[in-house]
Amino acid sequence: MKKLFTLIVALVATLSVNAETIGNTDNTSGWWTAFSDVYTVKKGEKAVVTFVNHNPGTGSNWYYNWLLVGLNPGAEGPKTLGAAYTPDNELGALRADNYGWGKYFDKPGEDPAGWAASYENTYDWTDLPGLLNGAEVEATIYQDDAGKLNVNVLTKKNGNTYTYDVVTKEALTTEGFSFFFSVDNAHLTDFTVAIEKQAVASTHTYDFTAWSAETVAALKAELNSTAPLWTDIEKEAWDTPAELAAGNCFWNYGGKEYADEELTANGVVIAETKGLKFGGMSKRGQLAIAVNYGGHVGTNFGPYNGPCYLWLGNKVDYFLIPDVPAGSSITIGVESHKNGATEGEDSDPRGIQLSIDGTNLGEAFTPTLYAENTWTVPAGTGNVTVKVQATSGCHLYFIDIKGGSSVKAAQAAPAKVQPKKVLTKDGIIIGGKYNIGGARVK
Repeated sequence: MKKLFTLIVALVATLSVNAETIGNTDNTSGWWTAFSDVYTVKKGEKAVVTFVNHNPGTGSNWYYNWLLVGLNPGAEGPKTLGAAYTPDNELGALRADNYGWGKYFDKPGEDPAGWAASYENTYDWTDLPGLLNGAEVEATIYQDDAGKLNVNVLTKKNGNTYTYDVVTKEALTTEGFSFFFSVDNAHLTDFTVAIEKQAVASTHTYDFTAWSAETVAALKAELNSTAPLWTDIEKEAWDTPAELAAGNCFWNYGGKEYADEELTANGVVIAETKGLKFGGMSKRGQLAIAVNYGGHVGTNFGPYNGPCYLWLGNKVDYFLIPDVPAGSSITIGVESHKNGATEGEDSDPRGIQLSIDGTNLGEAFTPTLYAENTWTVPAGTGNVTVKVQATSGCHLYFIDIKGGSSVKAAQAAPAKVQPKKVLTKDGIIIGGKYNIGGARVK
């Protein structure tokens, strides 16, 4: 069971740079001729790089785009060293078109087993040059708790968001790293870099009390989607959201039948629920994510234990917790949506029932006001899938899974979606390859 952590403090910028342009604006900056400054990221920090990518457009080489080069921490780059620059301090290079080289990013062929990093993307490969030309790019670069270098790229074009995630298979031998960007017959505008402290992690396995800024932004992006999965308008007959709900609570839009799958928003798996598999919910409002939905006091409901929670709408709602080790304990914070805190006898106890392969783990837990309950998974060998079913509308604040022989150490990880990998075109590996340091391999 992979424990997930949720961010509980705001990210604090420690360094930022003003927007600049990298490369000639007519895309005449050839290979290894235009560079950004070098930026250093310490362990426990992350770099957030934003820019608009420009290339010659449809029909041009797929590698005429941005390029990221990793360095040992504190090393200088070609912008300052010029011809004196050598690749001795390079960790590797990553190209925009799903390709990389060097010790930590090498992708020598079509077999992922031989790659030095894992590559995942959701690009539309029909016309990659056209897709990346004029696209808004946000790259988050950091060293995770295991020491591996992570590069998570969001590419936005024509109202769509594409993900490109690369993680080194080996941990860096350094604490922290440096990097710079370059271009190949392309240019970058509005290039900015912010070095931020990574947030402190929660101790809960799944924490629904502090949704990350990234998750909130993804949910809000759904409001402008042509085919939204989430909305802050609770009722289908309403035209606008309730005042307290606007941008603060997001209901499933309806129309999509979830078939035991992870929740996504704006094309990205929601980090706080990553690993949980949801079923049903084809009707609007059967599930909600409250990111800051406080202040409620009314007939049969409110005030609640807190403004942030996962809201199961009715008794058809459920999700699965896969790979729970036998003998584990599961503790969940639960509260009835109609808790009657201000109405006394009008309260309506609601909650959840846990089960394994159709066999209930004890009685349903249906508190009126907020309470926590612990279930014990029967002892045995291997892992099991636990089903969490709502008895009716209720709020979940956290899930803790402890014990069991197969519980793995936790590690914060960015959300990812399943990739659409296209490595060849007409049987030929896409794009050319360059040696680290700038020499082209034909």
